[in-house]
Amino acid sequence: DLKGKCYKRMFKKRALASCPMTIGDDIKIGLKLYSTIRAATKRSPVQLDSRVNQKLTCVTKWVCGETGAVLEDYQINHFYPYGREKVKFTKAEMTDIKDFGPPGIKLMGFKPRSYLKWEQNCKSPLFLRPDEGQVKGSTTAFWALLEEMINLRKIAIARVIYRKASVPR
Repeated sequence: DLKGKCYKRMFKKRALASCPMTIGDDIKIGLKLYSTIRAATKRSPVQLDSRVNQKLTCVTKWVCGETGAVLEDYQINHFYPYGREKVKFTKAEMTDIKDFGPPGIKLMGFKPRSYLKWEQNCKSPLFLRPDEGQVKGSTTAFWALLEEMINLRKIAIARVIYRKASVPR
């Protein structure tokens, strides 16, 4: 089946993230997350200088519309419309607003398997594997949790934050 091989690209299974799973306040399990399905994409084009054939670097500078002067970071403010007013935020306040917590998986609770609808599976699935390098005893704790969920016919409801700058999933 040559046509099938043309469309398929093989990827080495690299961990998408390595983060702890917290149950309550004191129990931690080290996990690695793997993406089972990933879309094949083209690389973005590289801009080269035609004279020396080296990569160009892109630099963004903000310019004041009234004076034409280059603005520094402390001169740039962020606004959010609230009613008829614009509420002003500094850059530090914006980073605090966008911070959802440290990377990891927070187990929030359990629901019966019947609560999960097919339409709710809209993102590609993740494969979780215990990581003994992070927390000792992760494999035993993870398999005990998984077996109890299977026996009780429950699913776990969790919040996943891959990295510091990413939003919860």
